[in-house]
Amino acid sequence: MFTEVWPLDYDPDWPARWSPGERPRPLVVYLDQWCYAKMLVWDRAGKLNDENAGCYEFLRSLARDGSVVFPLSQAHYRETWKRENLDARWDTAVVMGELSGFHTLSVSNLAAWEALKCVSAYTKSAHKVATPNVIGWGLKNCLSGHDGPAYLVDKRTGKPARWSALPDDLQRAVADLEHRAAYLFELAMLALRTPPLPSVEIPPLAPIPDDQGDKFLDHEAKIRATIDNVDRSPKRIRGILEILSCRDSLKHLIPALQQFGLPVDAIVLDDDLAALHELIKAMPIQGIFTELRIQTHLKKDWKGLSSDLLDFWTMATAAPFVDYYVADKRTYNLAVDAHLNGRNGCRIVHRLPELCDLLRDRLALIRTPL
Repeated sequence: MFTEVWPLDYDPDWPARWSPGERPRPLVVYLDQWCYAKMLVWDRAGKLNDENAGCYEFLRSLARDGSVVFPLSQAHYRETWKRENLDARWDTAVVMGELSGFHTLSVSNLAAWEALKCVSAYTKSAHKVATPNVIGWGLKNCLSGHDGPAYLVDKRTGKPARWSALPDDLQRAVADLEHRAAYLFELAMLALRTPPLPSVEIPPLAPIPDDQGDKFLDHEAKIRATIDNVDRSPKRIRGILEILSCRDSLKHLIPALQQFGLPVDAIVLDDDLAALHELIKAMPIQGIFTELRIQTHLKKDWKGLSSDLLDFWTMATAAPFVDYYVADKRTYNLAVDAHLNGRNGCRIVHRLPELCDLLRDRLALIRTPL
């Protein structure tokens, strides 16, 4: 165990909660799972003597002063829950909690938003589509898009307890307890261990049924076989993948057209591959996901993994809403080849020291008085 003994005998100094409407707006940084499990846990314990040493303390200082938010995604929870080593899972969860403060990214209703965004851009509509606030707080927000912090329950009613009859000082004490309990509950759900009670341990969650990664791998293999039998030219590969992506998106694009009062045939692609490319590119999420897939098919010897689906989906759903995205080497190389760096204003990097340098420079500009 590298970080804190279990259970914690104190409340960590969690980063303060941030609401998207607050100003000044902090920078938003997405750290891939390996950043926490392979680098930041070791760095926090003083076990690194390479270029990554010191990254944890620097990033932690930015989280604590509120200048940067490091939200967690569904991928973080899924990959942390899969870890069978209890101590390693605990170490990772503690570091995740200290940096994220349990801010999370939601993917609820993004398909409908993306379709409206795409139709507006592609048809050059006067309709402006606002970017949704996807950052909330806690596991419930991550899974449902609605914040749901822990609270004390009145055992008689089964509903949230009401404290209005209590003296003011006691009301404040109870509110403080609920505030602290909410963070400890989030840590417990991430680590699957209850921090304050040594005698209680949350049993491992039943495996989340997920065969989508294997299905995706099989589907991509069939596409690759078709490409190999027809034509491996970059133009043909791109055309095939973008046609498939367009078909997948039509169920969302048609309602978006109707919402703008446009005919369903306002998007007529037929064999116009240039127009098809512009349509897919106008989609913030599908555009990234499709580009990553295209890059795998452009590589004749690419060996797909069932984890590719989660990696691609996470980048596609997070990158449009963050300032920096730290990716694993495999996905980062695909993103570079796809020229995704800078799309939607997101800088994609692979090395933590590079991220730290970028944040230093960016924050120095923000903090410099005019």
